[in-house]
Amino acid sequence: MGTLLTGANAVVDEILSYQKVNKLKNHFYAATGPADATSGVIWIDSDDDKAYLYDGAAWDEILTVNSVITGTGSLVRANAPTGIGQWVIPTIDLTGGQIAFPAGAVPSADPNTIDEYEEGTWTPIVIFGGASVDVAYHADTAGYYTRVGNAVTTTGRLRLTNKGTSVGAAAIGGLPFTVTNNTAAQAGLALGYLTGISFADFPQGAVTRGSTQVELFETTNGGALSTLRDVNFTNASRVDLGFIYRAV
Repeated sequence: MGTLLTGANAVVDEILSYQKVNKLKNHFYAATGPADATSGVIWIDSDDDKAYLYDGAAWDEILTVNSVITGTGSLVRANAPTGIGQWVIPTIDLTGGQIAFPAGAVPSADPNTIDEYEEGTWTPIVIFGGASVDVAYHADTAGYYTRVGNAVTTTGRLRLTNKGTSVGAAAIGGLPFTVTNNTAAQAGLALGYLTGISFADFPQGAVTRGSTQVELFETTNGGALSTLRDVNFTNASRVDLGFIYRAV
């Protein structure tokens, strides 16, 4: 039937916590599960260090332990555990100070679940009439972003050394993620340190839904709105910007 683990021989906190909550004391370490197991018994396979929970009819894998028990009974964890199913943990104490998310998002429909986190850089570009022909940028053109779930916080600087030959409505492109294509996702941006850009009387910008761009506008004191265009820019235009938007 295997050896009943007690005291210092117990394997991992996750298993013992389950036993405590459910007022159980049966956990076994052997090459095969106990034949007379009852519902709630936990068996740790000595061959592959996987933990199984008996549901009354079959063994369900609940944890890959990947650990070694030393001669003194203390636990030396060789690798991080791999959970199967859902773990209910009231409090997480991050002594290591980090939570690692996968490089590719694993979307969740639960509004209370964080399914993505990412930090990185992005490079703002200027667009006139949908193009950026012969545009040249100063070396300090750059940006940062942090994504938590579908919320993206961005900062950056756009600085030109040549505005190029494209003409038309002005926009800033290069956002790290596509903006959600919904009116509820419409968001404005904060513009600071504008130089080499003309406007009357108030410059502003807003994300373009379903794209990786923000549109640039001007509003007069009388409330008339118009689009900023290539003629409003010079070869030395600069703008610092920051905003939060909802991404796909």
